[in-house]
Amino acid sequence: MVNVVDSSDNIADGPAPERQAIGRKRTQRTGNRRGTAESVANHRRTPLSRNTLPTSRAVLGGLLVSASALLLFLSWQSSTASPTSSYAVARHDLAVGTVLTAADLELVQMDLPPEVAQRAIGDLSILTSAIVLDPLATNELVQVSDVVSPGLAGPSGGYEISFELERNRAVSGRLLPNETVDVLATVGSGRDATTNRIVAGAIVAASADAGTSLGSGSQVELTLIVTSQSDVLAVANAIDTASVRLVRTTRAPATEGANE
Repeated sequence: MVNVVDSSDNIADGPAPERQAIGRKRTQRTGNRRGTAESVANHRRTPLSRNTLPTSRAVLGGLLVSASALLLFLSWQSSTASPTSSYAVARHDLAVGTVLTAADLELVQMDLPPEVAQRAIGDLSILTSAIVLDPLATNELVQVSDVVSPGLAGPSGGYEISFELERNRAVSGRLLPNETVDVLATVGSGRDATTNRIVAGAIVAASADAGTSLGSGSQVELTLIVTSQSDVLAVANAIDTASVRLVRTTRAPATEGANE
């Protein structure tokens, strides 16, 4: 037979010390719960502190970052921007001696290094009736050294004639393409010698050393562009029958006379 014992009865009927100990434990648990509730309530009543403002160092750092981002964007925008300048290029292949017209050229937008841009041409009107001195390929940039300046070519274009001269009779061989020269012819000798200017304003198309492979010689091979058949005949005759000398007139005053 099993005896069932009621613990509450045992506690109530138990000795006095045991009842006191159990009462103290219950009081402690109640006190703990009350203390926890009061802490939570006090925490809720505690006012939150205000957000502090950023320091001056943080503000300065933010400004520097923003400025760097702006500079980076402007640099990228500049590198991807379309060219703002246009320069003349050949529409098709152009041979030496071609008298240029508007149909031969076009303006194309491009960015060029400063040293190239200063030799390029951005105005097609100044190339009208100019003569090509160096072969130009399709879409090739036209530079000032490739053409004869406007106004120097006659209405029929020009005629090329080549010959050799001693260096001291051809401005020491220092003539460059596009320069202009007068052709002088001396006939006779001594007091009977006479010198005449047979062609004025001839254009130097080419100037090359006529020396041998062993070194520079005393001769210069020149190609001149003249504007009429009579000028061609005059130069050819002078080369064969007279003493010819060239005078650079590139920097000469524009008011100087023509043939004498």
